[in-house]
Amino acid sequence: MFLTREEVLAQMPKVGDKRMEVPTEAKGIKNTNAAPQKCTVVDVHPDHLWYTVEFESGFRESYKVPFLVEPDRGGGLS
Repeated sequence: MFLTREEVLAQMPKVGDKRMEVPTEAKGIKNTNAAPQKCTVVDVHPDHLWYTVEFESGFRESYKVPFLVEPDRGGGLS
C-alpha cells in the first residue's frame, strides 16, 4: 500500500514520543531474542524516513519507518 507524503509524515514518530522497540544489536552482538524495551524518540529525519530512539540504558538505535510512499502522486520526500 502506498501513502502520500503527508500521510507518511503524519504517522512519523515525533521527538519525545515514548515507544517500545526491539534493540537489534547491543555492544556489537546481534540481539535476536530481545523483547521490546521502553525508549524515547530523540531524532527524526522525515526526508529519509528514519528515527533514532534512546533506550533507558542510554543505548541509541535508528529505525526506518515501514511506509511506502507513492512516487507518481508527488509522494517523493526530497
